[in-house]
Amino acid sequence: MFRFSWSRYGRILFVCFFLGFIYYLLKPVKDALIVTAPDAGAEAIPFVKAWLLFPLSIGLAALFIRMTQSYSLTTIFHFFVASFLLFFVIFAFLLYPYRESLQLTHFADELQTYLPAGWKGFCALFRYWTYCLYFILAESWGTIICCVLFWTIVNEFTVLEDAGEFYPALILSGNISAIIAGSVSAYIASLAETLYFPLGTNAWEQILYHQTLLILVSGLAAIQLLHGIDLPNRLKASHDQPRVPVRRALLEVLKNRHLFALSIMTLAFNLFINLSEVVWKDQVGKAYADPFEYSSYMNQVTFAIGIVSSIITLAICGNALKYFGWTATALLTPLIVLTFGAFFYSSILFETQLPFIAL
Repeated sequence: MFRFSWSRYGRILFVCFFLGFIYYLLKPVKDALIVTAPDAGAEAIPFVKAWLLFPLSIGLAALFIRMTQSYSLTTIFHFFVASFLLFFVIFAFLLYPYRESLQLTHFADELQTYLPAGWKGFCALFRYWTYCLYFILAESWGTIICCVLFWTIVNEFTVLEDAGEFYPALILSGNISAIIAGSVSAYIASLAETLYFPLGTNAWEQILYHQTLLILVSGLAAIQLLHGIDLPNRLKASHDQPRVPVRRALLEVLKNRHLFALSIMTLAFNLFINLSEVVWKDQVGKAYADPFEYSSYMNQVTFAIGIVSSIITLAICGNALKYFGWTATALLTPLIVLTFGAFFYSSILFETQLPFIAL
């Protein structure tokens, strides 16, 4: 029987909340910087992910694995979170105010003359390198901090008997963070014209600076909450075991139908996200060309995601697994994607022929 204990589980729940809160504050800002920038747009996102985010993710993952050999998970958590927070503060209060002199505009213009028009997004890596750096660090917060590092800590920390009831509470905590982040961001946006921060000259910059301060406070709160918790590091002990070659590991995945199915689901999910988000964000960028308007709209989307995710977590997931089984429940996601994706792409393809679809 799961028994809640503040000293054991309460802190982790709030750490989950603050990490998710930061993620949902970063998400609209990172997209607004790239999508609304002249000569960049949503088409630059695949180039940013392929040329910058992918190698950075490999490097951070390698650093994390290397650090598990010598340091505790708490120390690793403090190091990664503090490093990310330091960058976000440097960007907001140093890189962004002096962006005009830092961006490699002339080099990007010269490069554009030698490359096809479809490579405008690649030139944006140089034209807006500070924006791109913010984008990949914000994306890495979701993958490295929220997924890899946090869930590694959870798995090392949680007693097996409590996992079945504690994990849904963690998921719900993350969903609530989306609701609150969207609400807080919308509130800041509504006051942006009257807020005053010495470096901010318009509403968008006021949002950037105030949300950066929220990110800093939330990150420090997460560090403080995890401080003093004794986490066993079974990963350190596992390094003494013989390593399995990559080829053998892949063969084991192919032979095990459950692992193979999970691999296909993960691959399909990432393919869909990367193929669809560019089109969707491009449409949003056309409707909201100003970064202030774009981020305000994305905050509304974040709030809606939190509400819908919470309802699904509380009312659908558990009952679906109970009455319909794992396979039928797993098929819900692709069916929903197929249905709403058909409406979305139809609204783009047939906008002139059937204008009522695009409304």
